[in-house]
Amino acid sequence: MSANPSTQSSLHWVQGELAQSLNRVRTLLEQHMETPTNQLPLQQAVVELHQVRGTASMMQFAGVVALTDEMKLALQDLLQGRIKETEAAYAAMLGASVQLGDYIDALASGL
Repeated sequence: MSANPSTQSSLHWVQGELAQSLNRVRTLLEQHMETPTNQLPLQQAVVELHQVRGTASMMQFAGVVALTDEMKLALQDLLQGRIKETEAAYAAMLGASVQLGDYIDALASGL
């Protein structure tokens, strides 16, 4: 899916903030992995993803919206203790945040 030129131009205005939000998500996940009893980093990561999702929704990037929704659900499942393989979940979340950043970069460049 390629972005239309006006959306692509608009994305350049928010691309940096989206990248920073995704970096914060990764940092918060790592903080929680170091101290699993502290739930606050996971809660903050949900807020960061909610902001990314809101921006993507306004810009009509369905793929970004779908991935952030899935990531938020996974974080909520981690918070509720519904995921048994937490290490795999953390690895998937970290990988998804990197790939999401790459996808946003690709959209911004017109791919």
